[in-house]
Parts: sequence; C-alpha cells; structure tokens
Amino acid sequence: MDIPDPMKVTQTEAELLDDLNPLAMKLFNDVKDQAFDEVSARYGDENGNDPHPGDAPFNDDQADAFRHAYINARNARLFGDGWATDFWTGHERLEGNDPAREAMDLYNNEVGRRIAREHPFATNEKTADLVEQAVADGEMVVIDQSGNLVPSNSITPDQAGHPNPEAAPMPGHPQERQAS
Repeated sequence: MDIPDPMKVTQTEAELLDDLNPLAMKLFNDVKDQAFDEVSARYGDENGNDPHPGDAPFNDDQADAFRHAYINARNARLFGDGWATDFWTGHERLEGNDPAREAMDLYNNEVGRRIAREHPFATNEKTADLVEQAVADGEMVVIDQSGNLVPSNSITPDQAGHPNPEAAPMPGHPQERQAS
C-alpha cells in the first residue's frame, strides 16, 4: 500500500482521521487522488493541466469548486454526512486562510454533501457528473477577478481571479490547533 505524503492538519482533522481504520484511511486518500484526476480530466487541457495556470493550478475557479464538492460528496457517502462536515469544515479553518477562499470552499463543500444526500446510490461517475452539472448550473461559487464570490456559471474559468491580497487573513479558530 502506498503511504501518502505527510500533511499539516488541524486538531479536528487529526482526531477524525484517527477514528478511521487503515482501509478507511486508504479510501479517504484514494478519494482525494480521484478528485484531482477528475479535475484534470474534466477541466484540464489535452494533457490534464490547468489551461489557466497561475500561482496555484485549478484554484479559485470552477475546477476548484468541483474538487471540493466531489470530495465532500464521496466522503459523505463513505464516512457519513456528519463526519464529512466536521472534517472538511475543520480543514478550512487553518490559520491564515483567505476569507474568500474559506467561504468559497465551505459553500462548495456543502453543495457536495447535498448532492450525496439527494443521490445516495449514485456511482462515482454519476456523482462526478452531478457535481459538474451543479458547477455549470451556478449552484456553486468561484472567485472573480475582483476577489468576490460569484455563481460558478456567471464567469468563465479564464475570468476567475484570486482573493483580494489586501483582505485580512482569517485568524484561525481557537479550537483548531495545528497537528502534524
């Protein structure tokens, strides 16, 4: 079994991951990898790369919205809606997270969990299709070039921007202590 690279997690994330057995941990990591594969296939260029490269590939745009919703839909189905809500909310509470990014991610995470609730027996491929349709229908949010959240169908991916660099970063949440 491949061992994933270490990553910095919040205390909440660490506690929730500790509750998973080794097989569940592998499933969790596989879903994350599959989400990146789906993003490359659905939103990437002919080589699967971000056609709008910048500081962070596939970030703040429709592909980013898709990834967050897809991971949450799959995690909700595998581990339960409450677990997915707690884990991915904790994940967004990192100190220094940009307010627009945190809001975008939290919103899109919830859309993914809603899709899982509404389609509990959807295959992984059908889930990806439903999430992609939600992005196309404007059910999710992305960041425009002014740093504002806008519906995912109101701009094209090349019109997506990044958070306002002048915005104060989120202070983090006291209950979220960093763990490694």
